[in-house]
Amino acid sequence: MNVSLLMPEGASPPESIPAFMRDTLRNDLKLDLMLDTVAMGDKAVREAWASALFSPLQDRALIDYRHEVLRDALAHPEAIRTIYSLCLEAEQRRTGNNISTVNWTSNYDLNATFQGAVEYLTAYTGTLGALRRLAAENEDLFRSRGLRSLFQTLREELSEDYLEEVKGLLSELYKPEGFLVSARLGSWLQTADYVLQRRDKKLLNLDLAGARTYTLTEKDEPAKEMSARRERAVNGAVNALAQAAMHLAAFFDRLRAELAFYLGCVTFSEGMASVGMPVCFPVLTPGDNDSRSWEQLYDVSLAVIRKGAVTGNDLSAEHKRLYLVTGANQGGKTTFLRSLAIGQLMAQCGMPVGAKSFTAPLRRAVFSHFKREEDRWMESGRLDEELERMRRITDSIRPGDLLLMNESFTSTGEGEGSEIARQVTAALLEAGVEIAAVTHLHAYAAAFRDRSEVLFLRAQRLEGGGRTYRILPGDPLETAYGEDIYNEVFLGKPLERPAEAVPGKAAPQPEAKRETPEQTPSPPPRSTAEKQYTGMFDYTGGLSEEELRKRKRRKKIEGIIIITVLVLLVIGWFILTLQGRRTIVHRITR
Repeated sequence: MNVSLLMPEGASPPESIPAFMRDTLRNDLKLDLMLDTVAMGDKAVREAWASALFSPLQDRALIDYRHEVLRDALAHPEAIRTIYSLCLEAEQRRTGNNISTVNWTSNYDLNATFQGAVEYLTAYTGTLGALRRLAAENEDLFRSRGLRSLFQTLREELSEDYLEEVKGLLSELYKPEGFLVSARLGSWLQTADYVLQRRDKKLLNLDLAGARTYTLTEKDEPAKEMSARRERAVNGAVNALAQAAMHLAAFFDRLRAELAFYLGCVTFSEGMASVGMPVCFPVLTPGDNDSRSWEQLYDVSLAVIRKGAVTGNDLSAEHKRLYLVTGANQGGKTTFLRSLAIGQLMAQCGMPVGAKSFTAPLRRAVFSHFKREEDRWMESGRLDEELERMRRITDSIRPGDLLLMNESFTSTGEGEGSEIARQVTAALLEAGVEIAAVTHLHAYAAAFRDRSEVLFLRAQRLEGGGRTYRILPGDPLETAYGEDIYNEVFLGKPLERPAEAVPGKAAPQPEAKRETPEQTPSPPPRSTAEKQYTGMFDYTGGLSEEELRKRKRRKKIEGIIIITVLVLLVIGWFILTLQGRRTIVHRITR
């Protein structure tokens, strides 16, 4: 049985972003916190989102296919969660019963393989029936090709008669008293043609219920011979059961993995709606289109960190391939860069994007080159490290990719850094790469002032030095207004900031406007049956408030113990060192 919720049957899997860049993007875009928050402790959801983010789709038809399923999931989240919970329940039932996890493709122990396969199939038979009934009840609610195809498969391949027959066969195979086997004598009076018989057929019209029996101990030689005959008798059944068990295991694993993607999207949409932040279905244009536009695009990772509203930005740019962002320190430039990158990744994997609207061209891959701290092991300087990372990027980047540069090559002087950045940027632009760069190097930004494919953006600064965290079109300036930060830190003159940007202070939540499904996939209010699913910002791992307080106290005590041990170790090291010095001095004086 095929699942086909993420991609239609027969579609080729997307190409993944290079492995070294996946780790870089996790750090630069702060994706791990977002993944953990959306997953709410579910490993399958986290893995599904991570895999999708780093495997951007290149075909708009495939993105539309996922959007169809996502619209159904947002319209009927309870049904999606019910199907997902059935997958979890079946898995827990299997692991809870300690069902054997032998290698079903091996003939090392046919008896263990037989038992493991029967137990596995028995554990999942009830789940298959529940899935089929759910499909029959909800099929008319869904419009997407992916979900309708899944429900049709469940309905056609898992009829009630078929499931009852499977239950009966498994019940016979699971009986502890053994099997009923028939055989014939071969040419040399050896047993041949073993056939596993059904008990209800009463082979040769014999009722074996009251038959005499003889029990052999395992150490007897005849017992070993009978065990070998038993394995030959069940060999054909073992192969059939093992194949069925592996097929069923693969189906449930795939179903859970693909549903986990949409479950994460539902959780994300509900979480953003709970703090008054919009989400939308993005519009992707062909890769040769050099235009971008969005409304209220915000940094999803920052919203997750703050658990509240954050400032979004608007943009409308046509025929641009280089976005140079300059302006005041702490003005939201890096946040803007992250919002662009996360929006591009989420858009191309079929997820909702953190914006009121988002239109962007398809990109083969996303790369980032953010500034780093100096190498703590002193193996190389910061400039060497920056150049080495850029070399790895240029070895992998291709025309049609997107590169994000954040304060690149600022570890050296203004002149050298500007020249290096200029040459790298110019070469990549000529190669067909789209670039978004944040920089304080005025000479670097000014070098592209006369190029038509460049859009200059600047962090907005109020007359009194206040920050709005909005990025607006504007030519680069020679100053980053570092004196504003100096006045705030040393002279106690606080900068004016918008309410939603003050750390730890929740912004006033505006009344949410109802959007059409084509613009914003706003999830409906949760029903009573869904209250067990806590919002992603309120997830506590299933712990009560008292348990959370106990956990905090325990962590505090553990922290005190660790600090005490470290202090004792330092004192012990100091005493030993002091004694060693005294010994050396004593020997010298002698």
